[in-house]
Amino acid sequence: MFSISSPLFKQTSAHKYVLYATVTAAVMTLAFWLLRQVQWSDILASVGDLSAESLIAAALATGFSFCGLVAYDVIAVRHLRLSGISNRRAAAAGAVAYGVTNFIGFPWLTGAMVRNVFYRDTVAGIGALMTVVLSSWVAFWVTAAAIIGAVLLLDPEITMRAGLTSHGGRLGVALLLGVARLMIWQADGRHIMLVGQRFTLLKRRVTLAQCGAALVDLTGSAAVLYVFLPAEGASDVASFFVLFVVAVGAGVLSHIPAGVGAFEGRILLGMQGVDQSAVTTALVMYRAMRTVLPFLLASLVLVALAFARRDQPEQAS
Repeated sequence: MFSISSPLFKQTSAHKYVLYATVTAAVMTLAFWLLRQVQWSDILASVGDLSAESLIAAALATGFSFCGLVAYDVIAVRHLRLSGISNRRAAAAGAVAYGVTNFIGFPWLTGAMVRNVFYRDTVAGIGALMTVVLSSWVAFWVTAAAIIGAVLLLDPEITMRAGLTSHGGRLGVALLLGVARLMIWQADGRHIMLVGQRFTLLKRRVTLAQCGAALVDLTGSAAVLYVFLPAEGASDVASFFVLFVVAVGAGVLSHIPAGVGAFEGRILLGMQGVDQSAVTTALVMYRAMRTVLPFLLASLVLVALAFARRDQPEQAS
């Protein structure tokens, strides 16, 4: 039986702790330095000047993004054929889980724990729940690599405009070849070992379906930030989208809750020619709409679910 005391949560070597600590320190240092470069009084004034139309558009984009997030779970649960879990329950579990993990971080742990709250009265074991989390993780990275690779192949100079490498074309080809190789290898599903624990990779067709969900998620998330950016920062949509996907990936790899600092730092560095106060205002609003608001709603759902289950024995008697 898989548990919190299993090798997944115990077998982390010392060098990994050092790596995480180093990355965290570097990202936080960058974040503090960047935040000191902006005028917070200007940011507060800019937030107050936002139009209702921008807020509504951002809210709709957030909802669109979460449609992709919940689709991860629905697709995986249907493929795994977990008894007693309907599409509606899978969607609710996915929405709440991502609302929590996108704020707190540590998706392997928090994602499985939140889903267990929704599925604990079913036959779904923790291994199946971890497969759901892993499948979404794989789909996200495959989609991110494919998006960046395809865009760079069409416009290799995007990386230079976004403040990244000058070898955009070569990077695009390498990413697309890597995605193709992974899809060929995955075929009808694979088993892999991670930190001493055996995991199942879903079939290629299931992963491709989840990649569609990842595309919806990334497009919606990017739209949330795009709505709040100044005109000069949102003029080149392709460059912005590549920069956004890279920033999201940096946030995920940083292992910092919500990717705070890593995401913002990458966006600010990629938009150095744009008014930094205006970009920071957009990032603050992005966090409010895409990270904080979903977390608050997810927390309310979990509290309501806890109270409802607490009252069940009394109702039964």
